[in-house]
Amino acid sequence: QDNRLSNTWRKRRKIDGLIDWRIDAENIRNLIRGLTKPYCGASFLYEGNEYKIWEAEAVPNFFENIEPGKVLEINNEQIIVKCGKGAIRILNIEPNIIQEIKVGFYL
Repeated sequence: QDNRLSNTWRKRRKIDGLIDWRIDAENIRNLIRGLTKPYCGASFLYEGNEYKIWEAEAVPNFFENIEPGKVLEINNEQIIVKCGKGAIRILNIEPNIIQEIKVGFYL
């Protein structure tokens, strides 16, 4: 490889994995997939604590007038969160936050 024609990129930082709930659900899902184990994981902050999402799926959402980051549903150890477009069903989160949040809370 001719190093004069190549480029470099900075090392990935923790902030690169923070989820911005305002973006499209499919893009958030891709971020989660790209950073899953053995990598650092995609995460969000809630009341000063960091939570890592290891697995999620995009789901259709017809509630377009709801703000991104709002918890829409909690069932069977799964959380559905409104995104900028669509919603995300969180399938695997660490540590488990289900007992700490309720429908209507914002992440």
